[in-house]
Amino acid sequence: MAKRVLFPLLPVVAVLGALALSSCVSRPVAPQDQTRQTLRSLPGSATVGSAQYVFADAPVANGYPNSWTVLVSVGYESAYDETFKNPAWVAYHISGVPIWDPGSKRPPYRTDERSTSLVSSKDYPPGYDVGHMACNETIGQFFGSDGQRSTFLMTNMVPQRHGLNAGPWKSVETEERTDWVTTYHDLWTIAGPVYTNAPDEPVNPAMRYGVKQICIPVACFKIVVARDSAGAVHAVAYIMPQEHASGHKPKEFAVSIREVERRTGLNFFSGLPVAVQDRIELEVNKEL
Repeated sequence: MAKRVLFPLLPVVAVLGALALSSCVSRPVAPQDQTRQTLRSLPGSATVGSAQYVFADAPVANGYPNSWTVLVSVGYESAYDETFKNPAWVAYHISGVPIWDPGSKRPPYRTDERSTSLVSSKDYPPGYDVGHMACNETIGQFFGSDGQRSTFLMTNMVPQRHGLNAGPWKSVETEERTDWVTTYHDLWTIAGPVYTNAPDEPVNPAMRYGVKQICIPVACFKIVVARDSAGAVHAVAYIMPQEHASGHKPKEFAVSIREVERRTGLNFFSGLPVAVQDRIELEVNKEL
């Protein structure tokens, strides 16, 4: 299938490449806490942060109501919100070929001792999976066993209905590591919860569970940005509902990145010139 090139102009690609490599240098001041904590209990923990995992600067708050702390783990980073007890967003970057086969064995879920809320899998509501934002198979394949183990920290999770988790969400995870990363030179993913049912509603979760008041999203978003060997950039975005997702394909839930921004209170790619953001964010592409 023909693939849409969003902006193949060389000057723009040069700007994008420079921003992707230097996204920690100039960070907008935003309501969230930009404190970076490194996972010290796992060998080989990443310390580079957004410059390594996020395309064109980390997301910033633009209506998102709470602060977050960026927790840098092996293969990904999580902007963890201690108020909602979920990550506001999780980001990872894969490139090249896999270095390790995770197999079928899965590590146990782990409370992240860097957080103050100390959520465990036992705190999750019945009827919901413990849903990975950074995929354990993907991070394991490209960052090794320590990477896979790091994805089982609860700061990488949100409550997900099984129909979503094992349905279209899993389909995109599989596409990322088996198809898209072989087609393109680099692949960046940002994923997280969606709490509102309509654009421009306040980000105020209606569903909370248990003593720790874990917020249950109405949907989850995923944005994937790819750069091919010629430097051209492609993007796709989805908002996948919690209910009635089973049996549906991801392309049925394709939206613009601007729609994800309206539903989440997050601003993506803020380091790019406005005209370039518009080129990426206004398109609705069903696949890369």
